[in-house]
Amino acid sequence: MRRTRVRAEHAPVRDGDLVVVARTSGARGLRSRRTIASRLPHCNAAKVSDDAVIPPSPKDVVRRFFGALGTGDFAAIGEFFTDDSVWQVNDVARGLPAQRGRKGIIDDFLQPIREGLFEPGDPKVEIRRLIGEDDWVVAETTARGMLLNGNHYQNEYVFVIQVAGGTVRFLREYMDSDYAHSVSAGSGGAGGAAGHVSQALRRLGHD
Repeated sequence: MRRTRVRAEHAPVRDGDLVVVARTSGARGLRSRRTIASRLPHCNAAKVSDDAVIPPSPKDVVRRFFGALGTGDFAAIGEFFTDDSVWQVNDVARGLPAQRGRKGIIDDFLQPIREGLFEPGDPKVEIRRLIGEDDWVVAETTARGMLLNGNHYQNEYVFVIQVAGGTVRFLREYMDSDYAHSVSAGSGGAGGAAGHVSQALRRLGHD
């Protein structure tokens, strides 16, 4: 009986990339060589063999999440949440309000804020620092954009995020909420927000 040995090698590559090289050798020497690239922007994991998967790191998930968040593509953003996800905002005056589940986070929070207060495509999010421990990531970011009332928005944020696989299980958002409310005052009316968006903005403390 001929025995086959498989060896996996990890080559040094740039931060954020991972290249896996698998070699199969046997009685006739080198049989096959396969190189698989993972952690590309469009990949969640790399398949090394039929039953082995290298999952993305929590930091990679958070990078992709903020990349999607800055586009305003709500379908893409929604892929990072499940029905059990929680997004909590450190708005002390309103008792740390939380949105739960993909629908609540997208339909009742992110979409009304972005479409009801900001010019299309804003705000943009710049990641300044990521700190990770196990499945938790702390992200220091800056958000910038134009509001519908004509004001320029720039606020500093810290997000504490728990990652589960390729999704965001829990997120707590810290920022200057007093500034956010004051600088955006009148944006909802200026943008002609109506219906569900208008109701959501009022519930979140925006006019």
